[in-house]
Order: sequence, then structure tokens, then C-alpha cells
Amino acid sequence: MEVSEESFSELEHRCLAIAERFHVKLREDEQGLDEEAARIWVLALARGLSSSLFVSVVSDYYDRDLEYRRHCLSAVSVDHLCKSIVLENKQYSSELGYPEDDLRYNRYYMVVLQYTKRLNPQNVLRYVRDVLNSGRGISSKHYNFRLAEDVEKLTGFTHNAVTPLGSKTSIPILLSDSILNLKPAHFWLGAGETDIKWRIDIDQFRQSFSPHIATVTFTS
Repeated sequence: MEVSEESFSELEHRCLAIAERFHVKLREDEQGLDEEAARIWVLALARGLSSSLFVSVVSDYYDRDLEYRRHCLSAVSVDHLCKSIVLENKQYSSELGYPEDDLRYNRYYMVVLQYTKRLNPQNVLRYVRDVLNSGRGISSKHYNFRLAEDVEKLTGFTHNAVTPLGSKTSIPILLSDSILNLKPAHFWLGAGETDIKWRIDIDQFRQSFSPHIATVTFTS
């Protein structure tokens, strides 16, 4: 969405008005929206994500520990702080005949997990190979997951701002199963910019994005 300088203030006003109507919230101490924040708001509203709460954070947010970040967000616990990372299957083969936008065998997967957990690439491999692509007969040699290098090109978002909401490319989402155990049942994610964070109810996230629920972290 391109927003001209002349129309931006009007868009901000409309976003705030619509947000009030649908109870999508900006924390009281926030001071307006910039262009990308407005775009994310519009997308959240369009998806009916009425539980969304957007919060701006300080510039040194990622230089501080998890407890400090939790305090910045007034989050219930550090376990509620999550991130979105994009993995690339380095052994992806287009010669297998699946379309590039296939949601089961894909070159890229977006993984949503807690900061308090550690990604286990082998768990991701097993889930994608044995569950998502069960019965397809795809050899293990066609799987090798590593952190994607072209994340901004794929999603439109820089490091520490990646989110499923508004990604330029439709990427299959793997949601860590441990997130489902959070109480209260919501979590915090990036929101398109490094200084904006997004709280969303788990059920609404699942209904809107249809993520695959998987054990993607080390369990001990």
C-alpha cells in the first residue's frame, strides 16, 4: 500500500476510527502511526483480528534482556514474547513438480516460536517431511533447513520486524506447539517495524493464518 504525504494524516485518522469501532487497540501512551504501522493496522482490521494490541518500544529494546522487554510491553511473562523466523530448504527441488506456492512442500517456511525456546531444525525437517508431505514419497535428500538470507525481499520486513501479517510472499507458517499452552492465551510478535510489537490472541491467529502446529524447538 502506497500512502502519499497528503493522504497519510487522513489514513491515520481513519485507522484510529476503525480501530476504535472494532476494538483494535493502540496503547494509551503511543503517539500516532507512521506509514508502515498504518498498513499493518489496516491488515489486522481487514482480517478481523479484533484482539490486536500494538505497542511501540524503545530504540534499545533488542539490546536488553527478555525481562526488560517483558516490562516494556507489560507482558504477562517472558514466555509470551515470540518471534517469526524464515527458514529456507536449501535442498528444495522444483523438479519434483510441485508449484512454488505449494503449502506443504515449499522452499520457505515461517516459524513462530518463543524467545525462551531454541529452534530445532531437525524437528522442523521431520515435521515437514513426515507430516506435511506424508505419502508424497519425497526423499530426505530434498530437505535441509537453514535460516533464509533474503528475508526482507521475501517478506518486506527487516530483521526483528518479521511478521506473518502483511508479508509480501505467502509462506507456510509453523506455529510452535508450546505457544498453545500460554495463559492468558495470547502472545507478542513483531509488527513490520523493529520498534512496534503486536499482541494477538492465539485462537484468532490460528483462525486467520491457519498455521501448522508443530514441535519446532528442543523439548529439554
